[in-house]
Amino acid sequence: MDTDQKACPYCGGSINAKALKCKHCGQWMDKEDMAMVPTQTSGGNIQTEETEESTAEKVFNAAYDVADIIGSAIPLILLIGTLWLAHSTIPDDNEMARAVYEGVVDSTNDNVSGIAGLLGGDDGEALASLFMMTGAADKGIIESFDRHNDIYVEKHWFWATASIVNDIHPQGTTAAFGIFGIAIPLVGWDDFSLSGTN
Repeated sequence: MDTDQKACPYCGGSINAKALKCKHCGQWMDKEDMAMVPTQTSGGNIQTEETEESTAEKVFNAAYDVADIIGSAIPLILLIGTLWLAHSTIPDDNEMARAVYEGVVDSTNDNVSGIAGLLGGDDGEALASLFMMTGAADKGIIESFDRHNDIYVEKHWFWATASIVNDIHPQGTTAAFGIFGIAIPLVGWDDFSLSGTN
């Protein structure tokens, strides 16, 4: 067998040493096949010898393997980074309570505006704007809310929730959700009591 020739590891036919596919059996040579080159002995037996990869091939293969590992690790690194960011930026109890108060005030003002609209005309609009335009009204709403409701904040691994507990919802109802440093009010008019009655 010529030195530029080798035996196909599948059929034993003589092929070019750099061939990627056997011309006799049609099998493709893969990396492992290229590393193990069968040769024919004087007795006609086929024996495999390991060929030595060139330094350039070794460097290329090592770089390819490293790039493959890094490419596989990037999504995992991004996921871990996102989870760490979510965990480290959970809103604190005060931020969650502020979100609940904001939702209570907005819900109350919306409800008052709707009731004033039912009164009709300029009188209803004047009453609604008078009630909603003062900071004292907001303070009064919060004071009344605090007399008849409790806020409980529960922190989880990546987010926080705030619940309102009162006579209407003795088991509590979710009033705010917080993640990535943002507290979002989820309060509806039916979630809280300003008078202590159902």
